[in-house]
Amino acid sequence: IESSLDLVSTTRYDDQLERLRPPRAGLPAPILSGGRFAVVAYTTNAAVSVSTHSAPIRSSLDFSLHTVNGPAALEVPPTFEGSFSLTTENSMPRVHCDDSTKDPEDKGRKRVLSLAQVDSFTQGTTAWGTTKDRDLKSKAEIRSTNAPVTLSILP
Repeated sequence: IESSLDLVSTTRYDDQLERLRPPRAGLPAPILSGGRFAVVAYTTNAAVSVSTHSAPIRSSLDFSLHTVNGPAALEVPPTFEGSFSLTTENSMPRVHCDDSTKDPEDKGRKRVLSLAQVDSFTQGTTAWGTTKDRDLKSKAEIRSTNAPVTLSILP
């Protein structure tokens, strides 16, 4: 299962993607696990904000948000496991994660978040439990010029 969405704008862009799911005829059945989804959003002289509240477990989520002269913010669902990079100028990128979030697979695992931050660049990974010998499929790239960038991992 694969789905993608490309967004380009020269004005403020706010999008709330309530559920990423491939289009299907009729009423689609919920996707319980797997799938590949991509969102690309680009603006000039405006903010970009993408919020994805849910996605199937073990799915591949690929986010790419870029803006010039505007803030960039991405909210990913608790099922997001993978790498991320945040780049901006004139401020520190911010990563928000709630440590009390419940394991989406109900296996009692804790979220592991690793960060490396240098000036206006932050990169890292996040996963449920240990990342040893695991293929973390998802990725997020958030980039802005002259404005803050934020990644929030939703509870």
